[in-house]
Amino acid sequence: MTLLHYFIFLACLLAFNIAVLYTYFLRREEKEFEKIHNETFIASLPKAYPILVLSFLIGAAALFYFSSDKTWFLESKFLYFLGFAVVFAGLGFISVHKKIFKILKALLELAGITGFVFMMPDNELFSKFDLPDYAVRAGMVAIWFVLFEFSLVLNRFEGLIAAQLFHIGFSSLLVFVLISFSFPIAFYSLLQVNGLLCVLIFMLSPFYYVLRYKLPLQGPSLNVLCFSLTGLSFLMVMTGNWGFAALIMIYTLFELTVVCYRFVKNLIFRTKMPLFFFETLSEEGVSNEKIVHLILRYHFIDSGLIFFIVYTNIQLQPVVLAALLYVKMYFYISDPDMAKASFTELYRQVKKDAKKGLTSTGFAISEFKEKHRAKTADKTNKEENAPHDQP
Repeated sequence: MTLLHYFIFLACLLAFNIAVLYTYFLRREEKEFEKIHNETFIASLPKAYPILVLSFLIGAAALFYFSSDKTWFLESKFLYFLGFAVVFAGLGFISVHKKIFKILKALLELAGITGFVFMMPDNELFSKFDLPDYAVRAGMVAIWFVLFEFSLVLNRFEGLIAAQLFHIGFSSLLVFVLISFSFPIAFYSLLQVNGLLCVLIFMLSPFYYVLRYKLPLQGPSLNVLCFSLTGLSFLMVMTGNWGFAALIMIYTLFELTVVCYRFVKNLIFRTKMPLFFFETLSEEGVSNEKIVHLILRYHFIDSGLIFFIVYTNIQLQPVVLAALLYVKMYFYISDPDMAKASFTELYRQVKKDAKKGLTSTGFAISEFKEKHRAKTADKTNKEENAPHDQP
């Protein structure tokens, strides 16, 4: 499929999406117009994301059908990937209000991810590790599952998943349009699939930014989009472009790192810092909309680094640079005194915090040992001084 044919295909998919989405919008508006609201009313479109998911699945399947070279689609088991996405949509109907159902849902999702990863054919990536094939696949399952579950958690912040989807779609379209002449067929086909997300998520922006509608993302739609976001990144790794995949998921990785770091810090220093970086900004009084705009700005920088990776075939340095930019943003928000610090000073601050944390951990362990020793001694004394029963 040439570049021209691909854009014709995108136009047809966009026409289908507009027809369904705006028909639903007009019917919804007609029903709400006939009602009288005595209180402040915020309009919502609960089926907007399901329509996006339906359009994406149909578009991905149609892309496979119309592609002249189906090599990558067949080798990567892409049709199975779409099938698993439908299965994950079904799992989204499972209620997670009860702990037993939440655990059951997570186990089924883990089984689905495991099934797809072990269904993948042998890849050069597997031979790069001095480990058995099944161990490498199991590690990939663990990473994918953690990122998938964490993406579900991040949905608590409105607009964040949408920003992630726009990022992967926009970055793929940028690379596809500017240097599509030099791609291997696997990477070329995957970029075409990713590009569908950009135009589809963009069609929701007028409802969110202009009409101020609520666009709830939950249940089956959330499951499919998080599975697609993390799954397409996994497929990108399978094509050998791990740097591209890392920059696609970099904000999710950043939030996951912050959560782990702050959880340990709260445990050691007995503080109550908010775990999420997004939550920190919210507590500072920044609106969700401005936070998403900030993330989008960083995503545009990431898109430029992705373009640099693909154009130069250098992966490590851009990923490290992006990681340093996010570290600087973290300290800029959490510690204003470090706002103008250089990367060297940031490294020294992190090293200082780590040393302080290890020292505090040592004190905490020593204190715990002393308390345990005192408790054991007290119990022993009580047993020795207790009156013995006479025969």
